[in-house]
Amino acid sequence: MTRNRKFAFVAMSVLAGLSALPMAFADEWNKETEVTFSAPVEAPGVVLQAGSYIFKLADSESDRNIVQIFRKDGDELVTTLLAVPASREKATDKTVITFEERPSGEPEAIHEWFYPGETDGVEFVYKGHAREQADQATASSEEDDQDDSILAAGGAEDSGASPDPSETR
Repeated sequence: MTRNRKFAFVAMSVLAGLSALPMAFADEWNKETEVTFSAPVEAPGVVLQAGSYIFKLADSESDRNIVQIFRKDGDELVTTLLAVPASREKATDKTVITFEERPSGEPEAIHEWFYPGETDGVEFVYKGHAREQADQATASSEEDDQDDSILAAGGAEDSGASPDPSETR
């Protein structure tokens, strides 16, 4: 009878260990992280008031850049965001959240989120910020077009000959 008890104990221990296994990897899969902010912060489309929140990746094998933000109790979903991949050179043993500067009086905006021990994370994309980048790219492209038209209007660089610095016109 003692042998049966030992076997039952070992079997129960193994089963208990196996049943806890998925929970042990749950945080690794969804990167569930509790964060506390001492002041309001902005996430795309929403301002998170000071307090504690849970950040985690949505349960999707096809897209690992969908971030869900819950209130601390985990019952109330605050927002779901589509982020883009981000990377850093060195992993740390703690969660890292970086912020973008905003004008005075506006909450700082969450820029990137990295899970402990990983160099890959997510970057939050803001509509206004994307618009600013597109405007800058357009302005830069227009300046390049103007430079090309000046050269085409008869500048020395357009003639195919190298300008001689000793020449005066």
